Amino acid sequence: MKESTKIYLIGIAVLSILLACIIVPRVLPKYNTDWIIGKSVDEVVDRYGEFVITRNTSESSKMRGYYIKEESSHDLFGGYIPEKYLVIYFDENEIAYMCEEEWGPN
Repeated sequence: MKESTKIYLIGIAVLSILLACIIVPRVLPKYNTDWIIGKSVDEVVDRYGEFVITRNTSESSKMRGYYIKEESSHDLFGGYIPEKYLVIYFDENEIAYMCEEEWGPN
């Protein structure tokens, strides 16, 4: 194999690795909802940090959440965009049983 071909292939490999390091974190979600289901509050906090919102949904369960996208006063047309949350519902034993995305504080 010619020296120029080797250099070309090495360049393509390096560029591919750099692109993967930039693109993959932006495509993959920050929160793994499949992992969260069945985990305790403490396990979720250990992995993702403290919740930004918490509220009771009934006497025996709580809803807690993380920001997915912070609020913005500008969209493409100059309108307001509310914050977006990953909302996690925990049962009376503080075990996660459901996750969903939600816009703005409810």
